[in-house]
Amino acid sequence: MKKKSLTVFFSMAICLLMLLPSCSLFKKDIIGNPDLEDYCGDGILYPKDLKDPYTVYIATSFQTDPDRSEEEQLFFMVSLDKSRLPDTDSPKDCPLQLYLFGKSEEYSWKKSSAKLGAKGKYIMDGAYPASDDSSDPTEVRLYEFALNYKKNLSSGEYTAVFLRSDNTVDCMYDIRISTDNHGFVHDHETTVAKPVIYLYPEETMDVSIHLDFEGDLTCTYPAYNDGWNVTAFPDGRILDRSTSRFYDYLFWEGRASEVPSSFEKAACIASEDSVAFLEEYLSAAGLNDSEIDDFISYWLPQLQQSPYNLISFPTERYEELARLDVFPKPDTEIRIYMVFMPLQEPVEIEKDHKLELPKTPSREGFTLVEWGGSKLSK
Repeated sequence: MKKKSLTVFFSMAICLLMLLPSCSLFKKDIIGNPDLEDYCGDGILYPKDLKDPYTVYIATSFQTDPDRSEEEQLFFMVSLDKSRLPDTDSPKDCPLQLYLFGKSEEYSWKKSSAKLGAKGKYIMDGAYPASDDSSDPTEVRLYEFALNYKKNLSSGEYTAVFLRSDNTVDCMYDIRISTDNHGFVHDHETTVAKPVIYLYPEETMDVSIHLDFEGDLTCTYPAYNDGWNVTAFPDGRILDRSTSRFYDYLFWEGRASEVPSSFEKAACIASEDSVAFLEEYLSAAGLNDSEIDDFISYWLPQLQQSPYNLISFPTERYEELARLDVFPKPDTEIRIYMVFMPLQEPVEIEKDHKLELPKTPSREGFTLVEWGGSKLSK
């Protein structure tokens, strides 16, 4: 009797194993089957037979992982339509998994051939404006997918595939990656706009400044010429020794693919509140009234172009992107870098992710101040 029971058990086990390959959870093939006829060229592709995709918007950015010198990070910021998502006890349970594959003309892959994979990290809930006045805004849930990869990732065309829990393709996102001699990858470039440098020595002194920027300088004033060699005065005036002209600050602008775009700590600010917000934040960050006036007069026209803006200050990332080598070395360095994304509707930010005022530094001795920023488009 015992022998017969074991035989039945093993027979049932074999039958079960034979059925597993047909189960969607165990499929090895990923079939995208995109609708290329309606493709708008914005990178997102939806399967032909999928009626209600979760994904409504994708943005990408690249950053260096400061804790792992041999690794880079490729970020996908993905907005999902809340009305289409499955019921869940917590928004932290992301309904999608990301896989990165080499580009396939057939848009089909073996899951085992994925170059990288990542789970989504919940960021916040928000809303996108309606396409016409008769419709309501689309409520969305924002997730961040971070792919860590070694710097030897080869150049080429890739497709990011977002899979649901049942192995169904929700959408695909085509992306081109090219590796330069530093190992960084480039998809699109963003302007690092109007960083300006102020110098305040305790006594008149000659100063040399070299900028190590991971990107291309598009404009400098006065001319950079592989470095600025100037004479700085205690009242803030700067004499460019090559032109014998005086300046209030040193100006530069550039384009880079690795612009910091973290909204881990952020504030959603209404357009009419921009001035009050910036005055409070920049004062706490250590800028004086004149520097704050310069900052606001430059950025306010852009901030007022949309009803709301999502604003962050990822200054530590910026300092890695644009390193300054100054001689003599300043006693105090204050560098401010703002990134913002225009919004049509306000978004709620969880308490743990709300932007806090920085601790005000003491401006002692030879002081260097710099501010700049970038506008991130959808």
